[in-house]
Amino acid sequence: MLLAIPRPAQACSTPYQTQFDLFDRAARVAEVRVEQTPGRREAGMARLRVLRTLKGSSRATLEEETNTSCHVGYRTGRRAVVFLGPRGETLAYHERRADDPHVLALRAFVAAKIPTPACALSSTRSPRGPRR
Repeated sequence: MLLAIPRPAQACSTPYQTQFDLFDRAARVAEVRVEQTPGRREAGMARLRVLRTLKGSSRATLEEETNTSCHVGYRTGRRAVVFLGPRGETLAYHERRADDPHVLALRAFVAAKIPTPACALSSTRSPRGPRR
């Protein structure tokens, strides 16, 4: 006899998303340094110093909930890329060094998404070479 017992749904589980999918979904993306947390096993707010804004507003600091059922614990002194939703909620948080290949790839992705000004296009040389 086989019994099928439904497993409780995890309220905070989400399908895997690449950092590029997360970037497109997020309202704000920033490289941060975690300056302060409430403690290792305590829930509360973490203070994040923004080192580089990749998308959205450019505030110098953020305060994010940490160590709750749906939020990964921030660790003081660590660098990270944080993806925030429209209400400021953490969608994802990845601890990374500034020279980490994932961070460099995300920066290149951001640069490719920024439209090139029309004046910059008019000053480029023709692919056919110089006129004679």
